[in-house]
Amino acid sequence: MDINPKSSLEDEDNLCHKFSKLECLEILLNLAEENPDKIITRDFFRKEAGFIFDKDWVPYFGTFTEFKRQANLSPTRSENTLLSKVAIQASVDNIREYNKEKYEWSTLYNRDSTRRFQKFLVLSDIHDILCDPFYRRMSIVAAHTYKPQKIIFNGDLFDLPEFSKYGKRVEEFDPRPRQDWVHSYLTDLRNVVHNDTEFNLVEGNHEFRLVKYFLENAPLVMHTLHLQGINVREFLGLDEFNVNYYSRADFGATTDAEITNEVKRNYYQFKDIVLFHHYPEGKKFGMPGCSGHHHKFYSWPFYNKTYGPYRWFQSAGGIKRHVDYFNTMGEMWENGFYIVNIDLYNKKNTWFQEIACTNEHCWLDGRRYTRNEEEKLFLV
Repeated sequence: MDINPKSSLEDEDNLCHKFSKLECLEILLNLAEENPDKIITRDFFRKEAGFIFDKDWVPYFGTFTEFKRQANLSPTRSENTLLSKVAIQASVDNIREYNKEKYEWSTLYNRDSTRRFQKFLVLSDIHDILCDPFYRRMSIVAAHTYKPQKIIFNGDLFDLPEFSKYGKRVEEFDPRPRQDWVHSYLTDLRNVVHNDTEFNLVEGNHEFRLVKYFLENAPLVMHTLHLQGINVREFLGLDEFNVNYYSRADFGATTDAEITNEVKRNYYQFKDIVLFHHYPEGKKFGMPGCSGHHHKFYSWPFYNKTYGPYRWFQSAGGIKRHVDYFNTMGEMWENGFYIVNIDLYNKKNTWFQEIACTNEHCWLDGRRYTRNEEEKLFLV
């Protein structure tokens, strides 16, 4: 077929061409061959192939994307699916290289005590700068009062909400104030406990996303935030404050469901006596323990021959009960933590003491503490 160039068609209104499907594809392919360095967009096609109009090819192909696909100028749907899977797998393989290194962070600073009776301070869902100031004060008072052998940060010590929202405008992603808050808090805790108190951080869903995000986007993030030279362990404060980091979650997880399932693999277990897990799924391990995540006190009764009657406890959190980015009923949350008493010689003697600081007062070791005027601002 002899196709006239567009220069010979001066009056668009008088055109009566009707092209076959094959002829439409030929026109598109000829244009691509004549312009090997150009991306053939819909606007470019309209401008350069002016003798064929949308009404000529749309009935055959529907969209310009499909038009190009059938002309073999774009990958097919199956090819796109395959390429997408290959790209995801390449990204997963790359970040999985960090899994082994992260697994080893759990044994950095072990400080086992041989005392028969021990106390653990269990703090959950603090969410860095979103922490209720009364909770912060009372947790430090508890650390000073009880001098625990271990402090367990049972997930979401850090917040850094929904990193996916920062992908398009990374300049808004500002973790430095959050890092400063956590480091200040860890400093205050270290200053009031014994030198041999062990700090353990169980990776929650927020820490998982934080570490994964940093490892995937560190060059861009660090440059934008002027945080050059700060690696992930330094950001978390593991070395400066001697913190063990417990994570079994695989960085290969990509979807929300996969990430949730992977984070459920994270826990800290003290011998065969007690277990700490960010999610309530920890109760399935069949031993006394504690979880967080839901920001409310709760417990489940159990029994087995090993532990006798025992309970799995869910802790309240440290986060303020009104948080801007949460679309939730934050006033229904609770603030508080647990003191866990351990008998190293008899695993049936594990005892959890609930310390609530949701409202105006907190009772700790027989003493009443009251919110100051600044702390009362966060009462609901």
